[in-house]
Amino acid sequence: MDFLSDNSKKEKRSLLAAGCGGIVIGLLKIYPTEINFAGLRFDRPSLPIAFIAVLGTVTLYFMFKYWLSHIYERSDAEMERIATEIRDGKVAMDIGRLEQDATTLLKESEDKRKLAAAQLAHENNRLATVEEKSTEEISSQYENEMIKLQGLEETKKKALEELEKEPNKYGKALYLESKQTHMADLAQIQDTRLQAEKKQIFTLAEKQGFFKNERVNAQGNYEAILKLAEELGEKAIATSQLAVRLKHAQKTQKFALPLQTFMELYFPLAVGALGIACLVWLYYYPPDPRPLVIPGI
Repeated sequence: MDFLSDNSKKEKRSLLAAGCGGIVIGLLKIYPTEINFAGLRFDRPSLPIAFIAVLGTVTLYFMFKYWLSHIYERSDAEMERIATEIRDGKVAMDIGRLEQDATTLLKESEDKRKLAAAQLAHENNRLATVEEKSTEEISSQYENEMIKLQGLEETKKKALEELEKEPNKYGKALYLESKQTHMADLAQIQDTRLQAEKKQIFTLAEKQGFFKNERVNAQGNYEAILKLAEELGEKAIATSQLAVRLKHAQKTQKFALPLQTFMELYFPLAVGALGIACLVWLYYYPPDPRPLVIPGI
């Protein structure tokens, strides 16, 4: 996260330059007693002290200035990040909550699978029971009607047999008329039986189609619930994977954040402090005096 402004980056570069300058001057033991610059000669007993004091003061200024700028801009960036998360409805993700959500989703997925299987079995059993009862009712109605028609048919057949035994009892014309009537009644009874058989077959087929559609609907509901359970399972897996990634990111951040803080803050401050230390060491342990000659311009 790069939160430093351009001014702070310039202050960091100036601090590094001043600190490195102090380190180089201390290691090379540059201790000028006089400076010749552009034909002018500066020779004062306090010149080395002034040189070291000015460079040390500048380094110390950049150290405190950059330290304060870093603290202020880091806190300001953190506050802005939190405000952005609150405004966008995004809060810091809790890994424990994600893992708990994943466990809850998995349990809900398993519960839906079990519920779907139980509902399908219950619906199939119910449909089988209702279908069996309906088939029995239709068969019973058909059998009762067949018994009734069979009884009528037997009655007509007996009447026809009696008529055939004494054809001349009531005269030929009445005999023919009665026989024709009995034959017509028998034909009608047979036709009624045929219609009853067709009605039974049609009713059974209609009921079978109805129960088939009900089973298809039950299977469709089962598959819909199963699909929902699979989606919940996939969501649980995704949530669990997200929790794992967040754990990994958290570990990486715990390692990278101190390193970034060291490189951004402590290393420049350490360079500045080392530069000041080298200047102080040079002040207390000065080398042999020699002039610092700067080429004329």
